Amino acid sequence: MLSRRRFQRYAATAEAVATSEHRILAFDRALPLACVTILLLIVGFVLSSAMAVLYETYAPPQMIVDSLDPDRLAAFGSRILAALEIRENEHDARPNAVLLGLSTMREGVDVHQIQDALPDCRWMNLGASGGSFFQLEYYSEALLHSPLAPRLVVLGIHAEWLSNPDARVQSQRTENGSAGVFQALDVYWSWRARNTFGNLIRYEADAARRTLAERFRWAFPVLFPPGRHLNYEGDGRPTPDDPWNAPHKYDGLHADAERLAFLQKHAERFGWFNASAYDSSGSESGHLVSLLRRIEATGATVVVVLMPENTSLRNAVPTEAFTTMGEALEASGVKVALIDHRALVDDALFYDHAHLNYEGRKFYGERLSEALKPYVARLR
Repeated sequence: MLSRRRFQRYAATAEAVATSEHRILAFDRALPLACVTILLLIVGFVLSSAMAVLYETYAPPQMIVDSLDPDRLAAFGSRILAALEIRENEHDARPNAVLLGLSTMREGVDVHQIQDALPDCRWMNLGASGGSFFQLEYYSEALLHSPLAPRLVVLGIHAEWLSNPDARVQSQRTENGSAGVFQALDVYWSWRARNTFGNLIRYEADAARRTLAERFRWAFPVLFPPGRHLNYEGDGRPTPDDPWNAPHKYDGLHADAERLAFLQKHAERFGWFNASAYDSSGSESGHLVSLLRRIEATGATVVVVLMPENTSLRNAVPTEAFTTMGEALEASGVKVALIDHRALVDDALFYDHAHLNYEGRKFYGERLSEALKPYVARLR
């Protein structure tokens, strides 16, 4: 399992990049230790696979289920740094406001449309990729540790992200079966285990690369010229010209049948449609509670928006998902405004089950702007 200490280390990395001083983060682990850790992970994986084959069964350990990409965190840090530099040069007293979420926020909202409709704030769209609150909290680190200090955070979420990771594995076990040598191994090498193993390898390799580059900077004047900061800005990558808007990935009108079938299968494996997958004491609820509290601690007003979904997805999500969400919001102790936009957009304006197409983005931008007007007015 990815330790809390390692998670905090990467949070500290985000903090380092999100400061205006562009501080260099020095890792406390030497390269040999990182290499040994990787070797032990490989040995453990081989031994676990062998046990799965021998015993023809597999009891999934408590592992992180979702893929985390340090490059996406770096991209967030780079955009925030660019936005901070622009803000410093603007001498603009308007408060900052952030649209925070995953791919449905990234695809569903054009921040420039929101900016034109609500000019009393300086708006930024921080939409990443994923399908869980664990991922959302991870990618929010760059914002939470930055001096951007938004006065308003609009959190675009889906209740189905609260499905319990253990139920996701149970769903896959049921699908794969457990009655044979190769089936047992197949269950082990599941989507969950594959991403967990990949996460750990990726993190250790990333730490080793940065440690090596920092310690031997003097030996590589061409690769690491003076003045280039090795941090989560992206190791010297150019900052984006438009840091305010998240780049849209889906530009078509409607997804093809193959993608829709893939997304349906993906949702089933996540346990989104399984009523027993939702538990207010589960880890995903904990990440939502933690994220809300951390946003509130920055002094921001929090508006939670249930993002639009097409009819088929909306009807398939059990009521237990919303019960669990309500319990999580209450447990957080954070005073949040809740806006339900699940049924706001017609199915014809969706690219797939949850992502809006170009026309849907324009339509939803108008409706979201109207819904946010009262909260912007209160910031004056």
